[in-house]
Amino acid sequence: PYSHANDIQIAGDIAYVAMDKLLILNVTFPESPRLIATFNTQSAAQKLVLLNNTLYVLDQQGLQILDVSSFENPQLQGQFDSPSSIL
Repeated sequence: PYSHANDIQIAGDIAYVAMDKLLILNVTFPESPRLIATFNTQSAAQKLVLLNNTLYVLDQQGLQILDVSSFENPQLQGQFDSPSSIL
């Protein structure tokens, strides 16, 4: 189910995976990652930047800023919609 990722950020046992949406996985056992949560992005997530508990998600529509302090329930904190494709 996780055959193509555009970008990955890892913090401890948690992996943030940019695909057609954002996947949040527990990778304590890398041979069998466990899906914790998903977040629907505006279009396919392309790039991720993780700084502390803030995840910046870049897609073809713009930038979404997520609070991932509770990685089971990511919360949208803000977004910037680009007037044209930025990727």
